[in-house]
Amino acid sequence: MPYPAQTDAEQIRNAALELLTASGEGGVTIRGVAKQLRLTPNALYRYYRDHDALLAELASMGAGQLLQQLEAAAKTKSGRESIYAIADAYLAFAVEHGALYRLLMRKHLFTPEQEQIFGALWVFVKNEVAVVSPPQAEAVAVSLWGFLHGMVGLEQADVFHEGKPNVGVRPGVEALLSGFNSQGQLR
Repeated sequence: MPYPAQTDAEQIRNAALELLTASGEGGVTIRGVAKQLRLTPNALYRYYRDHDALLAELASMGAGQLLQQLEAAAKTKSGRESIYAIADAYLAFAVEHGALYRLLMRKHLFTPEQEQIFGALWVFVKNEVAVVSPPQAEAVAVSLWGFLHGMVGLEQADVFHEGKPNVGVRPGVEALLSGFNSQGQLR
């Protein structure tokens, strides 16, 4: 087996991500990652203090990827179209990276440094919403996030038949954007 110096945190994280993608959170173990890298399990503790720290790192990485996808989607649009693009990108990320998405919803694992990426996600969404709904940006952003998370949950539970999430997203987002008056109260 290679000496631990022949690996690094990124290789460990990538191996853990492969296991997460293939087998879900239950498939990510210190022993499993070490076996995939042909290391002893103790070699991983040099980089991650325990299993939860490794999972938190994966979730933080996933949140960063989600933020990048949302930013890229919003960059190509303006106004309400930007919000629709963000919603589509959010759902696409969650569907494409299901196990990673479920993991990044386990915020209780994170260190304060890792929580910064979640703060950046929140600020980004709130700022984008503020362009189209300035007085009620925070309320609409919270509602949007809840709506999208609910849509992801229904999709992951296989409740929808093909096509339903796409036909329901835009009207749902439109209802959220239009459902508040200029004082930030529900109409």
